[in-house]
Amino acid sequence: MISRKRCKMCESTRLKKVLDLGTHSLVNSYIKKKDLNKKELLLPLIIHQCINCGLIQMIKTVDPKIIYSGGKYLYFSRDIPGLDKYYKEYANHVHNKFVKSKKDLVIEIASNDGILLQHLIKKTKVLGIDAAPNAVLRALKENIPTFPSLFNDDTAKLVSKEYGEAKVVMANQCIAHVDNLIDFMNGVDRLLNKKKGIFIFETGYWTRMVDRTIYEQIYHDHFSYFSLEVWKKFCKKFNLKIFDAVVTPAQDNCSIRVFFSKNKKAKETSRLKKLLKYEKINKINTYKTSKIYEKKVKNSWKILKQELIKLKKENKTIVAYGASAKSGTISRCASLGKELIDYYIDDSPSKQGLYTPIYNIPILSKKDGYKKKIDYLLILAVNYADMIIKKESEFKKKGGMFIVPRGERIEYI
Repeated sequence: MISRKRCKMCESTRLKKVLDLGTHSLVNSYIKKKDLNKKELLLPLIIHQCINCGLIQMIKTVDPKIIYSGGKYLYFSRDIPGLDKYYKEYANHVHNKFVKSKKDLVIEIASNDGILLQHLIKKTKVLGIDAAPNAVLRALKENIPTFPSLFNDDTAKLVSKEYGEAKVVMANQCIAHVDNLIDFMNGVDRLLNKKKGIFIFETGYWTRMVDRTIYEQIYHDHFSYFSLEVWKKFCKKFNLKIFDAVVTPAQDNCSIRVFFSKNKKAKETSRLKKLLKYEKINKINTYKTSKIYEKKVKNSWKILKQELIKLKKENKTIVAYGASAKSGTISRCASLGKELIDYYIDDSPSKQGLYTPIYNIPILSKKDGYKKKIDYLLILAVNYADMIIKKESEFKKKGGMFIVPRGERIEYI
């Protein structure tokens, strides 16, 4: 693992532990049947807080090359129901608000399989950049120009030399995956038009995580957890001004979209001011608040496990819906092994037929999973709970029930 002693934003050494989630496997480390007896790689998962600037972060991180290389990264945006509509609306907003000419260049960092850029390619110049070669291949198959590389300042030098300045640079659900934030932002600065360039990112929102005791967004891919206040200070180093922010429906309404401009005269929106005020009033960036969060998170693990033990004593069949990164965090923290979960159901063909790490629980297709009687569907892909419940309404009609763990509260639906 890569270790650091300084904050990723302000470079202070005043770092204090917030939450230790134990040892976890890497995201997407699903196991083939023939490899079930092999030793697994388990690494510590711990978040700290910078006492100087407030950033929540990991100080021991996994080398991104291990995560993304060799086709091991199995998250593809187009496999997720409902995401295409979400990103179409997002792309249309960006185009209508910020793109003034067909010659304007829009660059998306961590563009995955091109789900957003597909909605812009006929309207303006686009380029995707992504570190996962299998995601890049899927994007190229859809005729989305995509450069296969981890994004950093060196990558930005290559891209700017060939493509010139970008009017808009986006980084959606990836900035939390960046270990060297200063180098990353130097790259963004290099790509942007120096007068009117717009930088937009979407990421998990620490404020909502604290408010709702959400911990499932913590895993080895996510190196930092952001509030708006930390970005308001940090962006000034790169001649950017934060001027807008909105909490979006993504990640179970725990995601925030943040807008920055090279234009120092850009007017701050009322919704940005409201969010910043909320963070200040509720002391979101204090270490005291972070330690209260720790206590609540650990209690939520106990509550979930106790609920499932109770159901298993009644001989109920419990099937986990969604073998996602978030489900991996929940299942490991709450110790949800074979004695509590019968099997997983997942819509992604790339995961079906494999087994979960650590507990080695089989992952089935929906077709195969529903061949057996299921009493409860435990939705561990909590961010898609509403969508899953709507999609699986037939299961409910037949007498089945959904379990949705939401922090210290367990919902039965």
